[in-house]
Amino acid sequence: MKNYLCYLYEGFVDFEIGLALTEINLNEKLQVIYIAYESTPLKSSAGMTIIPDKKVSEITSSNGYDGIIIPGGFLDL
Repeated sequence: MKNYLCYLYEGFVDFEIGLALTEINLNEKLQVIYIAYESTPLKSSAGMTIIPDKKVSEITSSNGYDGIIIPGGFLDL
């Protein structure tokens, strides 16, 4: 099984990852693990709330992970 990390943060743009993650999650040989700095729920720019699977601090090695997805967000000036 291939494992991909998806880094989430408050205000991430969910439409940028929606299609890609749907295809990955539908494939039994691929898995997405959602990560963030805290384990609290995060709200996307569209208002969708996601609870991360793991905290960034729990990822101690890149071994076992095949890639990372980092969605964009808006710049708060």
